[in-house]
Amino acid sequence: MRHGTRIIFAISCISMLAASAPASSEPSVLVSEARKYMGTNPTDRKRLWCATFMNMVLAKAGYDGTHSDAAKSFAYYGRRISEPRVGAIAVLSRGRRGGHVGVVSGVDSRGNPIIISGNHNKRVGEAVYSRARVIAYVMPTDRRSVTTQFAARGAPTTSSELAIDSPIAELIAAIRAESDRASAPQAPAGRRAARQAPQPAASNNDLPLDPLIADLLSRLKDDPKPAAQPVRPVRPMPPPPRQQRVQQTAGRF
Repeated sequence: MRHGTRIIFAISCISMLAASAPASSEPSVLVSEARKYMGTNPTDRKRLWCATFMNMVLAKAGYDGTHSDAAKSFAYYGRRISEPRVGAIAVLSRGRRGGHVGVVSGVDSRGNPIIISGNHNKRVGEAVYSRARVIAYVMPTDRRSVTTQFAARGAPTTSSELAIDSPIAELIAAIRAESDRASAPQAPAGRRAARQAPQPAASNNDLPLDPLIADLLSRLKDDPKPAAQPVRPVRPMPPPPRQQRVQQTAGRF
C-alpha cells in the first residue's frame, strides 16, 4: 500500500470514529461511577461530605477534582454550560450560605435536574432538585487518561508535549510520523549499494568437485590402509678380540 493510500485510509477511519462517538460518552462515566455507591457513604466523613464524594467520583473516573470539601468550589471548576446535561456537575445552594453538589443523571419534564449526590439523607442518593437552586452547571475538562507517547526518531521527548488523550489524536500522530518518514530524503541507489556489507566468500567446502576427483577421494576413503611393519632394532658390531687389537698396535711401531 502506498503512502498516499495509507493517509486516505487513516483519514476515513478518523471520520468514522468521530461520527460514531457519542457526545456524552465521557461525562456519562461520572453517572455510572456515582451509581455504584447508591445508599452508602463511601467517605470517612460524617457530615458535609457531598463535595468529598464528588471529588472521589471524579478521581475514580480519571479526572482531577477541586481537592476541596466545599460544595461551592465546583462553581469554579471545569467548563461552565448554560443548561443541565447528563454527566454535568450541578452546584446548588443550600440555605443562606451552604451549598450542595452532585452529578446530573437526567432532567424532568419541567427542566429540573435529577442529581446523584452524596450526603443526600446521609447517603448517596438520586433525587430531583429545583432548578431555582442551581448556581452553576460545569463539565469536567482535565481527565487524566492513559497516554500514548510518540516521538520522532532521535528527538528528545517530554510527557507534556507528547500526551495523547484519544484514539483520534493517536491516529493523527501516526499519520504525521508516517508522513515525516516518507518525506525524508532518500539516499541514492549507488550509496545504498555501497553501504551494504560485503557478502562472505564461499568456502572451498561449498565449491563443487570435479567428478574424477570426487571418485578418487571416495576410493581412497574406502580402501583399507596396509598395516605398518614393525621396525627391527640395529644391533651394534662386537668389538674385535684383544689379540687382534695388540697385533694392530705392534704393527704401527
